[in-house]
Parts: sequence; structure tokens; C-alpha cells
Amino acid sequence: MDRVPDFESGGWGFDSLRARFFCSLFAGDMNWRQLCVFTDNLSRLLADGFMFDKAVDIAGQCMRNRTNRKLAADIREVFLSGLDLQEKLADYDLPPFYPALLKCGHQTGRLPEALKAAVHFLTQIMPIACRLRRCRQLICVALMISILFRWFFLHRVSVITLILLTAFFFSSYSNKLKYWRDYLIAKLPFTGTWAQQLALMEFFITLEIAYDSRLPVQQMFQHSTSAVSNKYLRRQMSRCVDPIDKGQSFAAALKAAAFVPRGIVAAVNTNEISGTLEKCFHDLADMMKKIIEAKLEIIKYLSAALIIDAGLLLPLYLILTAVLPQEYLLLVTLFVGSLMGYVPFMCVRAAFSEYSKKAAGINLWYQQLEDKNLDV
Repeated sequence: MDRVPDFESGGWGFDSLRARFFCSLFAGDMNWRQLCVFTDNLSRLLADGFMFDKAVDIAGQCMRNRTNRKLAADIREVFLSGLDLQEKLADYDLPPFYPALLKCGHQTGRLPEALKAAVHFLTQIMPIACRLRRCRQLICVALMISILFRWFFLHRVSVITLILLTAFFFSSYSNKLKYWRDYLIAKLPFTGTWAQQLALMEFFITLEIAYDSRLPVQQMFQHSTSAVSNKYLRRQMSRCVDPIDKGQSFAAALKAAAFVPRGIVAAVNTNEISGTLEKCFHDLADMMKKIIEAKLEIIKYLSAALIIDAGLLLPLYLILTAVLPQEYLLLVTLFVGSLMGYVPFMCVRAAFSEYSKKAAGINLWYQQLEDKNLDV
């Protein structure tokens, strides 16, 4: 039985890096609103008893985007022909959570519930993710243009720094670079907590779908682990499979992942003894959803600031400092720098106000989970 890989294989991925980057810039992007409507309609039709091929044909009528129509056709082909879903959808710009839920729902016979959970994820997370992805692409273009100008105009002192920055933002197009970028995100103070909570939400939502089915426990954990978007945290969660292979409990398996709060391990252990694991997974997934929704208020405002700063002001600054004479450098730096500081400041004020309204009791609940410790 294949396990979730600890590390993404295939080398540094530079062979296809250039093609993937320019395709993402100039090819037809996936329309996430259409995908949400398609997934929601498919969930409702399957719940009403429609056959899968008929349900896909009806739900696919909302698809106007060529990439979306091809995705719907591939999903239909996978489910009717028995191909591997995650391999077939690997070329699409989908979060791992989406194909993992579809595969888990198909194998457990709970596809309508899995599709409904996928709709909730798409509507909450993907609009912000798309904004951030577009900003990252704009930054890549600006950095490459700046490197080109600085190289030809003999400003080679800062070229190495710019190349390193470009490599960081190119990480989405190289598997190992993306792993180390995810490692950095998981270790930073605010982004690390966000990434861990998002990983726990993805894991427990998928585990809730997989549990109480005929799947072996190992496959339940493998499906749930494959839904985690952060590659570093996915590697950590894959350690949960070894205790399951040795016949240990769910709580002992979760304890193998270092970032899982010990309060969650204690809750799973208690409910495992009492035979109410399904309710425990549902409650944990529901609380993690509330935490993510509260923090999304911050991300929404910060993403707006990032769009302005990283998508407009930073590229403008990099290009201007490369082409303008040195005597204008200080003036340009002061002007653009003041704007880049003012925009995030106003967005942070608005984000903190909205976050405080939603996260009053949720953060206390999560802190209590981190304070608990139980040997299992």
C-alpha cells in the first residue's frame, strides 16, 4: 500500500518550471466561482439520487470557462473508468484538499458530503489564494525585469539578493523550493499558527468523511494526510501512519505529529474510549473552521494591502530604481516607502477590528488545547 510521500519527488522541477510559470500567466485560468457552483450542484444532484454521469452533465452546464469544462470532463472520466483521481487532476491548479476529498468521498460512498465540504473550502479560501497567487506572479515579473536592468546597467551588487527573492516567489513552480517555502511559513510566528490550524482543519474534515466506512484505518489517515496543503506539515502528518500500522490507537497516531496540540490528542483518546470518535472529528473540524473563518478576516484585509504593495508599488519601485539616475533614488525611495507603509497600517487596523469581533472565545479554546498534555 502506497503511503503519502515524505518529500515531493522529481528533483528541483526546473525542467518544467518555465513552462508552468508562463502557462499560469497567460493560459486560461480556472474560474473558481464556476467551480464552486459546479461542485455545489453536483453535491445536490448526487444527494437527490442522480447517477454520477448524468449529475456531472447537468452540473457542468454552468461551466463557461474552457479549463473548468475540461476539469469536469476529467472528473467524469476518472469516476467512470476507475483512474487515479489525484494523478489525473495533478495538472490543474487545485488545492490538494479538493481532489483528496473527492477521492475519499468516492471510496467511502459519501461523495455528496465530501463535495459539500469542498464547496465550503473553496468559497472561503480560494478567492484570497487567487489574489495572493496573482501578486506573486507580478512580483516575479517585476524582479526579473529589475534583474535584467541592473545587470545591463552594471548594478550587480544587489543582483544576488534579487535572484534569491525571485527563487522564493518561484517556489510554486518547483516542488522542493515549495517544500522549503512551506517549511518557512510553518515556522514563522503568525503564519506558522495559521498554517497549522489550516492543516488541522483539512485533516479532520477529510477524516470525518473517511471515518465510519469500510476503509482500513491506514487509508483513512492517508486520505486525510493528502488533503493537507502545506507540504512540510503534510510530511509531519504522514508520521501518523506508522503507529496505525503497529496497531496503536488514533490518539497515539496523532501524537506522532509534533504540531498537533496535546489537547486534541487527549480529546481523541477520550472519545475513542467512549466510542464517539465520529462526533469528536466533527466537533474538531467545526471548531477549526471557525478559527480559520475568524483569521480569514485578517487575511482578507492583508491580501488587499499586499495586492497594492506587492502588485503595484514594489514592482514600480524596482523598475524605477533600475532605470532612473542615482540622484532620484532617495526621493523615489521615500515616496514609495511611505505609501507602502501607510497602506498596510490602515488595513491592519481594519483587520484587527473585524478579527476581534469573531475570535473572542475561539482563541481561548485553542490555547487550552495547547496547554493540555496527556500520555497515550
